[in-house]
Amino acid sequence: MESFVELFFKTLNKTERKVSREPIAFDDFVTLIQNNPSFYLRDIFQFFYDMVFFYVKKRNFKGKRAENIIFEELDIDGLLVDGCENPFFSDPVFAERFVDLVKSFKKRTLQNHLILFEGPPGSGKSTFLNNLISKIEEYARSSEGALFKTYWRINIKDILEVMGKEGLDNLSLNGSFEYGENVPNFKEDVKTRQSIDFSCPRHDHPILQIPKPLRYDFLDRLIPDKKFKRKLFEDTEYEWIFKENPCNICLSLYDVLLDRLKDDYKVFRMIYARRAVFRRLFGVGVSVYNPSDPIYQEPQMNAFVHEYLRKLLRTDNIEFIFSDLALTNNGIYALMDIKEKNLQRLYRLHGIISDGVHKVGTIEERIKSMFVGLVNPEDKKQFEDVPSLKDRIIYVRIPYVLDFRTEIAIYKSKFGEDVLKRFLPHTLEVFAKIVVATRLEKNSSALKKWIPDPMKYEKFLDKDYIVLKIFAYANEIPSWLDDKDSKKIDEELFKEIYKESESDGFKGISGRQSLQLFSDFLEKFFDKSQIVSIDKVLNYFINSDVAEIKQIPPNVIVALANDYDYTVTQEVKESIYFFNQEEIESQIANYLYAINFDIGEKIICPFTNEELEVTEEFFRNFEKSILGANASPFEMKRFRKENQQIYVNTTLSQEINVFGKDIKQTEQFKNLYTRFTKILKENALAPFSENINFKSALAEYDGGLEKYDEKIQRTVDFLLKNLTKKFNYTKEGAIQIVQYVLENKLDKKY
Repeated sequence: MESFVELFFKTLNKTERKVSREPIAFDDFVTLIQNNPSFYLRDIFQFFYDMVFFYVKKRNFKGKRAENIIFEELDIDGLLVDGCENPFFSDPVFAERFVDLVKSFKKRTLQNHLILFEGPPGSGKSTFLNNLISKIEEYARSSEGALFKTYWRINIKDILEVMGKEGLDNLSLNGSFEYGENVPNFKEDVKTRQSIDFSCPRHDHPILQIPKPLRYDFLDRLIPDKKFKRKLFEDTEYEWIFKENPCNICLSLYDVLLDRLKDDYKVFRMIYARRAVFRRLFGVGVSVYNPSDPIYQEPQMNAFVHEYLRKLLRTDNIEFIFSDLALTNNGIYALMDIKEKNLQRLYRLHGIISDGVHKVGTIEERIKSMFVGLVNPEDKKQFEDVPSLKDRIIYVRIPYVLDFRTEIAIYKSKFGEDVLKRFLPHTLEVFAKIVVATRLEKNSSALKKWIPDPMKYEKFLDKDYIVLKIFAYANEIPSWLDDKDSKKIDEELFKEIYKESESDGFKGISGRQSLQLFSDFLEKFFDKSQIVSIDKVLNYFINSDVAEIKQIPPNVIVALANDYDYTVTQEVKESIYFFNQEEIESQIANYLYAINFDIGEKIICPFTNEELEVTEEFFRNFEKSILGANASPFEMKRFRKENQQIYVNTTLSQEINVFGKDIKQTEQFKNLYTRFTKILKENALAPFSENINFKSALAEYDGGLEKYDEKIQRTVDFLLKNLTKKFNYTKEGAIQIVQYVLENKLDKKY
């Protein structure tokens, strides 16, 4: 019987394994380029760009948040969270910053630079880089992640055939072709060996083996896609194809083979393409250096291949030596913290980054890699004043998390979702918002442009604009802003907010400290039998001895508490709100038609077919529903006149008569409908706020509501079901939040 192991490996997809491992003849590789040039003509920077956007997607949000956002909604979890042992949760600020960086790689604006990710201790820099490299390795193993390098398969029979009558007899020549211990029994080996195979140690792309003067014409004839050819020949993204040279080993081997074979095509029959390998463990394709790792700069050599080729081809023009940097050429070279020996590596990289060249003995070796590293702010002083390095380093900041939702995602990852479910909705948000508040700088010129007078929203907005920053960095427009302020975010204001974000997140409660605080809170207040309320969260922070929390301006916590009260009050109002849509639509349509007639007239509305008597009372009943019960006669008459003008000049004359819209489809109708329902929602809780029976029914909901009248029963049941369905409250939490709103009379306050 077949063993389990034998059977298991027989069921593997052998075709995929073969495709991913076997070298591809240059002729066949050229056909692949012809059919899909953008995939097969990639260097490390294009590969990295494609890798990132293979994992990073745009989020799809519904509702208000989809219409009013500040940062682009990017789902970066596929790159830094999913499948990672230690997930790195990115907030919208860093996601935008990182994606901007990646786009710069594609445009070639950051080539020949060292990218340093800068962040304070506890910001997750190491986790970020480790996860990023892990995904590079994963992507390189996938069918979408192929990056190709030159692979030589020197056909020994072809070489010996062109030697003519000298043949094997001259393989025993002494002198400069004498063999050492690396190639024993060469003369016997060469009789039986079909080929000598090896990869280009510098991982040159196979297209670079085409002599540089011929590449343009070669690709012009090869690729039929005219649109891609324009990009290939004109965009900086593909400059490397026409500017770079093959490595010294490939170049010298090509020249020697051409001398021996006298035919370029015969040389190319010995050139293959093979998938590049990214293995951090072996330092191939990607190498990561820690500060304490020893430095080795001695030239490396494949002694066997070196001696074999020199003897086979009878030449001393092939030097099979290369540096450790060749292993990550067209790959990733990473420094984990710029200190100790990594500081020496940084200085060594300077010349390589700026010129792309360094010496290996007497040989000039060209290196093109993605050079990245991590640095703490305090370590920059060791090298930031070196003039030759200043224009070669790009800093990308990794601050402490600035988005309260991302902070909650971290809690969820560390403590489990079951723990978080015992918090009332929005309660945990307040906890995370207060933590984020410690990380933010006071004042903001960009936010002052957005809301010039913070007193306009004195209940919700502190004078230092910290609360507004908390919302902005979470990519959310506060619901308490009026429509005019909600729509103020434009491209110019976004750029200012984005630029100011560079200074935030480098102080306050660190990521590790935040987890400790949350653990401490759970120890003091968490009880599986009770729901965590907002009072417990506020008491914890108000009485905290943590220095960073004490430095938060006191009005920030008050504003966040008010925001919580406002949010839950609106949820309760919306959940108890019931309206007859058809009835409201009829009232609006009747009003819009009636305002065109004089008091006392009797009319039939063509939109509803209802007979109406136009009276002042008819108008005022509707107008008070829109403007409020305290609206003055002057305000109502002005409102009536404005709407009559809009109806005549736009709604009727253009939208209905010209475009054939139904009255309900017109902008005027939609605006009135929104205002009408908004007022109804605001007053939805009023009939029950002082109703003792309603409050008692809430408290006794689980025991049955039979003793209460049908309206109370129906309303309580309707309210609690809506809270659970629309806003994710548990039944217990829904009862508790309604009681909280009523006890604190929040329906009258908000």
